[in-house]
Amino acid sequence: MSGGTEAATTGAGEWGGGTAAPDPGGSKGPHGEGKQSQQDRLMAIALERFRISRTPKGDAFAVPAKGPNVVRMLRGGGDSLRAELADAHSRKYGKAASSVALADVMLTLQGRAMSGEPEAVELRTARGPAGEIVLDLGCTRGRVVVVRPDGWSIEASSSVLFRRTELIGELPAPERGGDIEELRRFLNVGQEDFWLFVGWCVAAFIPEIAHPVLLLTGEQATGKSTAAKLIANLIDPGPARLCCPPRDPDQWTVAASGRWVVALDNLSQIPEWLSDALCRGVTGDGRVTRKLYSDGDLHVVEFRRPILINGIDLPALRGDLGSRLLKIELERIDPTKRLSEDALMRGYDLARPRMVGALLDLLVKVLAWLPEVRPIEMPRLADFSRVLAAMDEALEHKCNTLQRFSGQESEIARDVVEGDAFAESIMAMMGELIGPWEGTAKRLQEELPKPTPIPPSWPKNAKGIAGRIRRLAPSLIRLGYQVVLPSEATRINGERLYRIAAPDKAAAANTPPPPRISNVPTVRAEDPFPLSAPPPAEHLDGEGEAID
Repeated sequence: MSGGTEAATTGAGEWGGGTAAPDPGGSKGPHGEGKQSQQDRLMAIALERFRISRTPKGDAFAVPAKGPNVVRMLRGGGDSLRAELADAHSRKYGKAASSVALADVMLTLQGRAMSGEPEAVELRTARGPAGEIVLDLGCTRGRVVVVRPDGWSIEASSSVLFRRTELIGELPAPERGGDIEELRRFLNVGQEDFWLFVGWCVAAFIPEIAHPVLLLTGEQATGKSTAAKLIANLIDPGPARLCCPPRDPDQWTVAASGRWVVALDNLSQIPEWLSDALCRGVTGDGRVTRKLYSDGDLHVVEFRRPILINGIDLPALRGDLGSRLLKIELERIDPTKRLSEDALMRGYDLARPRMVGALLDLLVKVLAWLPEVRPIEMPRLADFSRVLAAMDEALEHKCNTLQRFSGQESEIARDVVEGDAFAESIMAMMGELIGPWEGTAKRLQEELPKPTPIPPSWPKNAKGIAGRIRRLAPSLIRLGYQVVLPSEATRINGERLYRIAAPDKAAAANTPPPPRISNVPTVRAEDPFPLSAPPPAEHLDGEGEAID
């Protein structure tokens, strides 16, 4: 870690325009005028105890000279450098530092941080310098788990910088010898869905890929909220483990940027802005706001997260979010086997170190297979699909998670369109036509049969019709429809033309369904971007689908 090191070690004497360093004994100030000022004392404490640096986005932080490799952001809550300096000053000098003195020192340290090279700061999981996965246990000692293709180990210090927020809790130290099947005691899922869930958990430790939104569905009283809490605490524990549905984009950004696994509980509906935010959270989200107490400075928040949700019916989802889902169906709990939450959590807490260790054992095998496995047919979310293919190979195809994940595409697409009145009207219209339909969005607005009563979500004009077709196109295509969106080649007299064709019913009736992917053939070829090492920066944005 090179950023800021020289400034922290050689610049301790720079305070107040390059004057001599303050006298540590406190007898003289920087200009020899008696006692040290509070600014001098605070600056001396900061440079004695911390190395100052910045993130690539320009956020200044401090790294303890001794202790865990966990950064303190210069500003923030109770764990910020500002708070720690205020406490250290009070303990050492028996007097609280003034807010003016703290502000002056923070501004000086901010400038010092900008003079060094930026350093990456990670949250919960990261790639190490040799491509290994480093998992922050969140403990005060700063211990981490290092995972390589040849095994995992618990290490006393981290090779990468981590940050902690109020939402990051302590993950128990994993234990060896666990059995992944022990998870079945706590999750009421079927055989196929269980291994698909395990694949999602294993992938959640890999930081650089796009993870599908894990959707927990099931009847009432199937324990969806409890299951969401157990899953989240298995990978990224912390306080307020289940989040309420956010009110606006700002609240979503705060909740999602402060922890690694984001769990939204009891979503009865998903507004358009949240649906778009969830999609961006899968493939990479960025939000630019104005810094506090600033007229022109900007603050950039970027994140990509494993997300899980429960409580929403599939027909209430939009197509672009549906294409980023992994659905897990929870089974009905036998009343004779239902446990109280207290008894369930006691057993879970006892088993959690073994279950985390079993997940890491499987992650080791997946990392070993990843450079070797390249499915001939690649479904959506390609990097996550490769993880599933590697897990299938590691488990010698006792489960076919890639097959199951690929097969969900059509299931979810059908659920999405059957719950959308506009999509149902398109399918009804196409069912009555002999051939394809072609025309403008305005013409479709005039010819499309409207339900009675017209739902509030129905597009109000041609522009709304065009936007809805674009969002529904992936789901309709997965169901066999042909949807051709307008391009320069399909314009007539400047008008944008759409083309929709229904599946060939006669051909479909005489043609057996295509075989599902099973024991996916793999190519043992050189992979230009193996997931076992950090990918090139210029390829980091190609993980998922674009949002219109």
